[in-house]
Amino acid sequence: MAKLFLALLVAVAFGKDDMSRNKAEELRKLSNSHGGVISLTTSLFVDYVVEQSRPYNLVVLFTTTSEKYKCVTCEEIQGYFYQVAYSYKESGGELPSISESGQKSRATFFGILEYGPDTHSIYQKFGFVSVPNILVTSPRSVLDEGTKFAIHKEDLWEFNMGSEVFAQKIADFINSRVGKNIEIKTSTIEALASLIYTLVALGLLCYAGYALRGLLLLPIVWWVGGMLVYVICMAGVVYDIIHGVPWIGSNNKGEAEFINSGQRSQYGFEGFLMSFIISLAGISIIGLNMVAKMSNVWNMRLVGTLCVTMLLYCLFKVLSVYRVKASWYSPSMQPPGHYIKGPLMRDQGNSF
Repeated sequence: MAKLFLALLVAVAFGKDDMSRNKAEELRKLSNSHGGVISLTTSLFVDYVVEQSRPYNLVVLFTTTSEKYKCVTCEEIQGYFYQVAYSYKESGGELPSISESGQKSRATFFGILEYGPDTHSIYQKFGFVSVPNILVTSPRSVLDEGTKFAIHKEDLWEFNMGSEVFAQKIADFINSRVGKNIEIKTSTIEALASLIYTLVALGLLCYAGYALRGLLLLPIVWWVGGMLVYVICMAGVVYDIIHGVPWIGSNNKGEAEFINSGQRSQYGFEGFLMSFIISLAGISIIGLNMVAKMSNVWNMRLVGTLCVTMLLYCLFKVLSVYRVKASWYSPSMQPPGHYIKGPLMRDQGNSF
């Protein structure tokens, strides 16, 4: 009886091992036939993600491309996902490997599960309320508890609107979960397409420069172009991009607000408005210098009056905006008596 029991244990063990190898081989065939990213159905998801005996990693992108379900970032993330999957496939990521430090890593495959009526129950059991999401499944993850799937939170990446995402960032997340160090690779077709686009763009730019060479030699064109660059740069567009600044805001009454009351914050409109006004003040000063070269006295007086009026108006608008941001603000060389100095977060701050 003891020998029979031992034989059964060995048979079961080898049977499970064969089953595991078969599942990994099936995934490899599916990956090859789907171009590196497997289109998962509910049954495939259950077979390769939920059911036990999983000696591999399967990275799943939960997304939707249907016009019925509006998703702003899904198409962009899906493009990055395909790029990461291609990089893994080209780097041998679909095969188990041993790193230089001797650490073993399992084969890694990629799949997409589109949201729809057939897959709604899976999304519900994960508790997803939005897409896209990326889940890195491994032998220890995704346990079916009946009404929900139990997962390790560190294996899940739920994308937030406005967060900066690119292919290498997704690859780094997956690398950290599967124990590999795969870098993004660009396919030959993509590299050629990028080169062709660059050459075409350069050709069009050179042709436009040749066609407009007479216009580009005019000093006024360079002067206006320089002013536009100056206004855009001084408007704080880098700050706006980094912090996801809205164009305008709203106050506690729900009314539109164009000037941010924070001394170290701004709205997009506010940045461009202040930049334009300060640049306009500079132009008025340049105009005052040019007035002296006018031969007609009346024209000199008219233009001079306009320049002074414009300069005073710009100064008034700048002061009014500053007082919105700091009620104590006054144009003097010394700060007010209650001014607090100290670390950056404590310092009341001087704007311009």
